[in-house]
Amino acid sequence: PDLNPIEKFWASMKAKIKKIADGIKSLSVCVETVFQTI
Repeated sequence: PDLNPIEKFWASMKAKIKKIADGIKSLSVCVETVFQTI
């Protein structure tokens, strides 16, 4: 699993979502914001 690139991608996404989740109330808006940064 540590070598699986998708695992690293989702770990990165999760970290970014957690970082901005406090400032954004809607999870869908939060996820959309993170995807736009990729």
